[in-house]
Amino acid sequence: MKKPYIPIAKARGFTACFGKKTSPKADIRVNFKNDSTHYRFGISIKSSSANIQVQITNVDNFRIACEFKGLDFSDLLYIGLSKFCGFGEYKPTEEQKEKLLQGNRDRWLINELEEIEQREIEKFFNKNQKSISELVLKEGTALEEFFADYYLVNRNEYSKTGDVDFCIEPISEVIDNSIAKNGYKTTPKGSFHIGSITVQMKGSGKGEAYHGLQFNKKGC
Repeated sequence: MKKPYIPIAKARGFTACFGKKTSPKADIRVNFKNDSTHYRFGISIKSSSANIQVQITNVDNFRIACEFKGLDFSDLLYIGLSKFCGFGEYKPTEEQKEKLLQGNRDRWLINELEEIEQREIEKFFNKNQKSISELVLKEGTALEEFFADYYLVNRNEYSKTGDVDFCIEPISEVIDNSIAKNGYKTTPKGSFHIGSITVQMKGSGKGEAYHGLQFNKKGC
């Protein structure tokens, strides 16, 4: 068998499933073959098992990606998530800001949205836990050849300890175990979870980038 060819994926520049530029989910792609078999798979690598960022997008692109996967993304859901991020035209007025816990950040917390908006968000993320987990952990908006098939994560926080103790699992098992153990729930701080993934407003950067959706994952 020939030695495996393992290219490191570039951070940007790949064409997304809907035509824009994006980043691959696989940090490295392993590609090797012998006379009868061709192995090709991608690996997502995380240096820490702490609460780490796994996907950032805005509400527009999240809607496009979900609809590309065949998910029903309602207008009410779009409005609720846009208010949750303070995205686009869905920023609170000065009068509304005075009543919001994070009005200075131009957004609503999940538990400050209208009840019908909260129910729509809960219904969508509950119904589509696996599809959304695949989107943020395995696929992103990249083409299939840049998907991550395995999840390689350090059990330690490397930036704090300098220690390396990696575990590796198929992405499909990571997703199934995460959903089975946790499910959907909201937090008192106004974010919400699907499995071991936290969904929150990005809250850094400038302009519209500040009002993105950020997905974080905790644990191996």
